[in-house]
Amino acid sequence: MHLRKLLAAALLGTLALTTAPTTSPALADPQPPADQIPGGFPTWEALFAEQSKRNDAVAAIRVAADSAGDTGYGSAIADPTASATVLRWKGARKPATQAAINTQNAITPITVLTAAYTETELASEVTRIAGLSTTKFYEVEPKSDASGITVTWNPGQTDPTLAAQVIATSTVAVTFAGESIEQPRPLSRQADAPPYKAGARTDTCTAGFPINYPDGRSAMLYAAHCATSSGLPVFDSSGRKMGVIGERNVATDVATITFPATTGHIWDGGVQSNLYKSVKAVNTVGLGNLVCVSGSRSGVTCGGQVVAIGVNNGSIGPLIRFVSVDNKPMIGEGDSGAPAYTIRPDGVTAVGILSSGYGAYKTTTCTGESGRVCYKGGHFIDAQQALARVHGTIKTS
Repeated sequence: MHLRKLLAAALLGTLALTTAPTTSPALADPQPPADQIPGGFPTWEALFAEQSKRNDAVAAIRVAADSAGDTGYGSAIADPTASATVLRWKGARKPATQAAINTQNAITPITVLTAAYTETELASEVTRIAGLSTTKFYEVEPKSDASGITVTWNPGQTDPTLAAQVIATSTVAVTFAGESIEQPRPLSRQADAPPYKAGARTDTCTAGFPINYPDGRSAMLYAAHCATSSGLPVFDSSGRKMGVIGERNVATDVATITFPATTGHIWDGGVQSNLYKSVKAVNTVGLGNLVCVSGSRSGVTCGGQVVAIGVNNGSIGPLIRFVSVDNKPMIGEGDSGAPAYTIRPDGVTAVGILSSGYGAYKTTTCTGESGRVCYKGGHFIDAQQALARVHGTIKTS
């Protein structure tokens, strides 16, 4: 569910974040105990290094397959804590594809299984089915094993006639998973100052990654549902104007905030932290990957595992869905627009912009600020897709 919530000005004024010095990045928080990092890795950097190795292997196989005209790719789950990357393929693999698999398997373990459908077949049907109703469907997503599509109804919207129509007309297997516990609703650091950093608090949401435009303008990625139209001013928690809404695309939940100045850094640590890291690159994520999120109301949370890609949440998509591997709250109201990322030794790699929470992941507790609706997982927009839509490039430092 989308997590937007307007907070009273009096409350917001008590949550000021100390502005970090802008001369050089501050030291990162101490590493958590090793038993708190999934898979027994000694550090988050080590975990994400293994994840990158697995993602690179999948990418290399897909490039080889594309060059050979092999269209059988179904899905890949590159969980760094699993014994191997699981690759699913529809039909016989061409020699060039198999050669690439053999090469990558010598670098990192790969298990190849059969896929019922290709990624392209599933993506086409997700878009078609989601378009059949803008009110009844909460989420439409391809299954991670490429065996079909799962559809979830909005509360009270189960429609047997429509379900029968979807199943009868679909070219892939479709499963209906019951009703969501909530309707989608917008997700709506405390007093940042120019140059602004990713993860800064706005009056309703959280600012995403800083970007550059070809004409030299500075902006930050944002969630479109956090503002009603382009041109509106964006304020911080104390009521000071930060910038204005630039581009805004409701269908993909992508927007920008035009700022006087930004920097290629991201807020790190908790809600009141004055620590930050450098943004070094942008990349995509795969199924099974782990990510961190830096929400202005939740602080930094890590260990969100990607469980679905190409998801339509209501009328918004495509999105990526993730859930905490340790079943703890990760995001909540006011975190929309927050940067999702992976960690590297010299900073972070941008991978997404937080869009919404997921109804089934709703929790009774929150990380960071309490008194909100919070979730152990949700949806984010792929960072590279967001950049392509606004014709910008990620700002690094």
